[in-house]
Amino acid sequence: MKKHLLLVTVICLLLFCVGCGAQDSSISEYEWYLERAFYVENEKIVVEAANELSSAHPEAKIVEVQLTAQDGKIVLIDSTNKITYEGTYTVLGKNPGGTEYEITIGDVTGTATVAMTTYSDGSQIPSLPVKLGKYTLQFFAK
Repeated sequence: MKKHLLLVTVICLLLFCVGCGAQDSSISEYEWYLERAFYVENEKIVVEAANELSSAHPEAKIVEVQLTAQDGKIVLIDSTNKITYEGTYTVLGKNPGGTEYEITIGDVTGTATVAMTTYSDGSQIPSLPVKLGKYTLQFFAK
């Protein structure tokens, strides 16, 4: 009986520690830069992209947008159109894969997830997909 109890205890400890080595990614740890944005307008998908993606999306409007977050406050700076948006964020949950947030800018509330994107060569980069109103935004840390 003691062997079974010991085995169950060891298994529980192993399961608990599976996520211990995972990187705790927080939205406030990085400066985020927009890679691309998608939204639907007049039944067509509109793409906005960072300058380095212009060849992949020749139809895209080129924009430069940066997102920063600190102490529950979030700021989106659209340098292309010279507009700054401010709002708030709260943690919805954490797991070994990343951290989920609720984001509110103005009267629009959406979600965001900070996680690591792993490429085929094994390299990783922090990513921040955001769904806010009609927009789907993809940010990466630089």
